[in-house]
Amino acid sequence: MKDSPHAPHSARPELSIRIATSLGLAGGTLNEVDIDDLSVSDTVMETLEDISANIISKNPEAEAGLKAYWIEKSDELVLCAASEGNLHLVRVPGSHWAVKPHTYH
Repeated sequence: MKDSPHAPHSARPELSIRIATSLGLAGGTLNEVDIDDLSVSDTVMETLEDISANIISKNPEAEAGLKAYWIEKSDELVLCAASEGNLHLVRVPGSHWAVKPHTYH
């Protein structure tokens, strides 16, 4: 994993298992990371905007929570927008994301 001041954790193991199964990563480990600690490429942002527009077009009242998971044993990240029981997954190659630098006071 990229150097991060926050240790990865799986606060929602049932969701990470569902994501891993959906992506054919059964048996692999997904670790939730704080979305606020990440920066992603413009391409990934455009994809997330498209997913948001799709969710809202189907249900203007819908709320989608965005979660990020680092795929252990790779540099990949999975972004997951969960809305009304549906998962919208974006698999992000290591070259399209990074951990933001932190300033310590």
